[in-house]
Amino acid sequence: MLFVPVANTMPPNHSVRLLHRAWVVAALTLWSAATPANEPASGPLVALRQGAELSCQSPEPYFCENMHVRCAGRTTVATFPFTLRAEAGGASVVLGPANAEGPGAYQNARVEWADDQSYLLLTPRVGNGYVKVLADGKYVFRHYIQSRGVMSLGQCR
Repeated sequence: MLFVPVANTMPPNHSVRLLHRAWVVAALTLWSAATPANEPASGPLVALRQGAELSCQSPEPYFCENMHVRCAGRTTVATFPFTLRAEAGGASVVLGPANAEGPGAYQNARVEWADDQSYLLLTPRVGNGYVKVLADGKYVFRHYIQSRGVMSLGQCR
């Protein structure tokens, strides 16, 4: 338990107040350094940023027209597994495989890492869509095929 004196019983003078403030700042700094929030993060997204490869797959066989709370109308467009690979540091992320019906638009995709490491967002340089991967590996994939937007949810490991 951290004890921080509330009142100073010594005669108030500038030196004593400065010393008291320095002690409080040092104590709070040590306390905050010991909190779990400052522990190194882990999980699929951190592993990807460090150069690992993730395999991603939807449990559903077909994309949906839209996804909010649940699938809003199944399509005939089959979902497909894909991989994510990043250079160490995450400056570049590759989404594969790139085939005619797959995510070929994601070659040289824009890469946005959340400052708090809570998500990765990939957007194609040409066209619409996105892949958003959360820290726990869950993803949302908004894909456009033949000018038609479809969505899927899945997991990357």
